[in-house]
Amino acid sequence: MKYILAFIIFFTSPLVAQNCDILINLEYAINRALTANRQMLSSINALQSSQLKLELAYSEFDFKMKPYAKGGYSGGGSGGSGLDVGYGATWEKKYARGAKLYVSPFARRLEEGTSLDLDASFTQPLFKGFNREYNLSTLKSAQYSARTALRTLHMNQVSLINKTITTLYEIVRQEQLLKVHQSVYDHLLTLKNIFKQREKRSIGDSLELNNIEIELTATKDNIDATESKLKDNKDNLRELLVLGYECNFQVDVPMVYNETTLEVDHAIEIAMVNRTEIEQSCDEYGDKSRLTRVAREGLKPELNLVFKYND
Repeated sequence: MKYILAFIIFFTSPLVAQNCDILINLEYAINRALTANRQMLSSINALQSSQLKLELAYSEFDFKMKPYAKGGYSGGGSGGSGLDVGYGATWEKKYARGAKLYVSPFARRLEEGTSLDLDASFTQPLFKGFNREYNLSTLKSAQYSARTALRTLHMNQVSLINKTITTLYEIVRQEQLLKVHQSVYDHLLTLKNIFKQREKRSIGDSLELNNIEIELTATKDNIDATESKLKDNKDNLRELLVLGYECNFQVDVPMVYNETTLEVDHAIEIAMVNRTEIEQSCDEYGDKSRLTRVAREGLKPELNLVFKYND
């Protein structure tokens, strides 16, 4: 069964080349990149992991209840107590000021009757751990990690969109250059044939023919270089969009744009407001400062006020 499952996963994976023939426009490329790109999937997984850690950090201050039961049998003639069955529960609660409440009732059922036990305690730190920021450090760190993962996802999305659009237009550029070089090559080849015919009739110039052959060699080199760059950009697009290497595609992107005039001061103002990196840097500085205060709080002596009750 496991081999069948591995076979299905392998042949449905985007890593496997699949025969296809598609037309790629801007909308398709961006949507495909945002939903199928491996970097995006990794960033989404990191965000989900940070959110789970945040939920776990919040649960540290939840009211927890843990039921439990015990059972046994004591023999040994007249000294034995016989069947011994008990059940109970523990209630725990941690507060932001470091206080911890613990209550654990337990009922035992013996042959001679039923007994009820109660174990309770209340602990309050007086020095180390009394600070609210110190006790919420794990929660604050989880919140910071979640914010960082969200910003990282946003920055990766912006970067991926830019890479995808740039690659699309670079493919179009290389295709147009290839057409120009090919047209020049065909024109030079025609001229070469004409000058060869003239040379046979002794009315041509051998120097001109040599110049044409040099230009033909240079143009052929340009064609080879452009084809290589075009192939590399198509491979980059396949990697960005997670397409099989046997997938044939054509790029169709608009070649007309509306130019926008933007003043330098206004551009700087927009960047200072919208750049996620600036927000992340400010948040990182605040988190480092918080960790410094928490470390200073941890240097205080540990002294707890404890109340216990047993019955």
